[in-house]
Amino acid sequence: MMNVVHNAREANLSWIPYSTGSPPPSNIVQAESGICVIRGKKGVNLIPGKMLLKNGVGSIPYEGKEVLINEYEVLCQTNILPHQTLYNWVPGSRGKVPVGALLAGITMHEELLYVARAIIEGEMCIGKINCSQKFALLTWGGKEHKMKYYDVLCFIQ
Repeated sequence: MMNVVHNAREANLSWIPYSTGSPPPSNIVQAESGICVIRGKKGVNLIPGKMLLKNGVGSIPYEGKEVLINEYEVLCQTNILPHQTLYNWVPGSRGKVPVGALLAGITMHEELLYVARAIIEGEMCIGKINCSQKFALLTWGGKEHKMKYYDVLCFIQ
């Protein structure tokens, strides 16, 4: 007889190593069509950022700049039931994150980082939230932009 657990939680998102130029996984998490959630290293920092499907180039916000990276991890939906979405974008503001926010990175000072998205100049962008600051930092146009209002990637409770 099989044991059925109705309250079971599944690890439905996974970080998969990726290199610019490789074919992207079909189950990659996107903030908007063609704009994917990634995380990459800068020194010992692990920082959330974005990858554009059209060219495969990744970027992360770091020290006021949009830093381009070729080796990073892409966030993929890896749940058993592929048509079941177990995450959502939830509004956040002023450095705060909702319950269920996806932990996506860490700084050299052991500050936790979360995934944020917001529109800059009409374009959806992805970046980081560091709760010790009162804003999210997102990349666009070669720079890091401070945003008071943003969406946070969260697990559905």
